[in-house]
Amino acid sequence: MNDMEGVHGFDFLHGSWNVANRWLKHRWVGSSEWEAFPGAAVCRGFFDGAGNIDQIDFPTLGFSGVTLRLFDPGAPGVVALLG
Repeated sequence: MNDMEGVHGFDFLHGSWNVANRWLKHRWVGSSEWEAFPGAAVCRGFFDGAGNIDQIDFPTLGFSGVTLRLFDPGAPGVVALLG
């Protein structure tokens, strides 16, 4: 198992980030027109690398989001719980 797998597979996300995001302006209708917007994310690890949580804020849209990632040593990968 290399450094990007296992319990520390998402350690590279830890820290504070300015991010560029985009989404389709019109979903489920075959649109290819994208809307771009900035975000600011902060990610922290816990349980000695077995989990991390990040919060992302979208100042131009007026909302935030969170992602929780947990490592299960019995599963073939990482479980990401999106909220």
